Amino acid sequence: YLLKHMKEPDEHQLRQITSIETQASSILRLVEDLATMARLDSGASLNLQPVDLTGIIRAVLYQHREQANALDLHITLDLPDRLMLDADAEELQLAFGRLLENAIRYNRTGGSIYIHADTAPETCTVSIADTGMGITPDEITSIFKFRFPIG
Repeated sequence: YLLKHMKEPDEHQLRQITSIETQASSILRLVEDLATMARLDSGASLNLQPVDLTGIIRAVLYQHREQANALDLHITLDLPDRLMLDADAEELQLAFGRLLENAIRYNRTGGSIYIHADTAPETCTVSIADTGMGITPDEITSIFKFRFPIG
């Protein structure tokens, strides 16, 4: 905040400010992710309530529209108008936010993102596919394994 409000920062200072903001944002996301993992690991209960999953996904898309527009991404939604389920709305927003963030960040300019929901009695599967670089088969097996240094 202070750096942005200094009198006429030069081009180098503006690049440094942007770099600091980007790094601070990344650190904040990491801390939020660690807090979520700790909460889930502790067995904390979820706040299950009837929620509209389609509405949550649309809200997350709206939050990321500027980043998607900057890369000229084409986003296709293949979702029902309403998709009601019992879930923790905040956790769903975080999860879909991270997935969409990655689909945007690792995509190519002019690429696409496809979001699809398969529903059946008692289940719902949401798929997010993009034209980004993808994940290697070796990385797939360990993507959800968390490692923390000891001592």
